[in-house]
Amino acid sequence: MTTEPPKETAKESKQEQAKQKKPEKSIEQPKETAKEQTTGEENKTEPIQETANQNFASDQQRKVAELMISGSDFLPLAEAYYHLPKGQKTSTWDNFIFNKEVTWTGTIADLETISDSIVVYGKEEGYNGEDWLTISTEKLHEQFLLSTRA
Repeated sequence: MTTEPPKETAKESKQEQAKQKKPEKSIEQPKETAKEQTTGEENKTEPIQETANQNFASDQQRKVAELMISGSDFLPLAEAYYHLPKGQKTSTWDNFIFNKEVTWTGTIADLETISDSIVVYGKEEGYNGEDWLTISTEKLHEQFLLSTRA
């Protein structure tokens, strides 16, 4: 002998459909992927998403990390990196820059001097056709190398 559940009445069925249409309210707030914090300067904000729970050796190191996370172009990052206190560059490089994907802009300055790299001048202005030797000595902090090795 089998038993069947009682059949729903039309009224009960409509009530059930109404319940299904109403979205359930969630107490949990959606997680933000990026937050901003006012820095005190007029209308300037900085991303603090992944850096909020990290310890930094200095405010300068935090700035480099935030620039990397926010997808900064090359020059602002390079300027912040070269202003790091002595002894913090290696750890900053290892923890926040090395092996990270970036999108930077610049002018291709040399394709031949370094066989497996492309020299890119990262400043919008100021490149006047200098060779690698000049760029690497006089404009070192304004250029980056792209490796062509796979």
